[in-house]
Amino acid sequence: MAELVRLRDLRDDFQAAGVEIAVVSAENPEKSRNAAEKYELPFDVFSDEQGRLMESLGLRHAGQGPGRSDIYYATLYLVDHRSEVVWRFASRRTNERCPPERILEAARAHQAR
Repeated sequence: MAELVRLRDLRDDFQAAGVEIAVVSAENPEKSRNAAEKYELPFDVFSDEQGRLMESLGLRHAGQGPGRSDIYYATLYLVDHRSEVVWRFASRRTNERCPPERILEAARAHQAR
């Protein structure tokens, strides 16, 4: 949640760089909605409880979670107005996260092109 809160705090900077934030969570819709409300997230938080979107993006890591459950590592995409992926971050460990400032830097670099 720390990363989402930092994204929330940097929202104006992201908007200035032409970025709108959306989050996809593997949690059920109620947990996703509750987290968005609790942390006052001003962006959409979508639930992909069945993992269909994340599976289609190749983000499922079978048997890597607790009790050999499937998990999804944190992955971020910057998609431009033409629906082209212009930047991607994919974690290699369950506890690895990309600092929101790094995402903002990538967005600004793309905007400058």
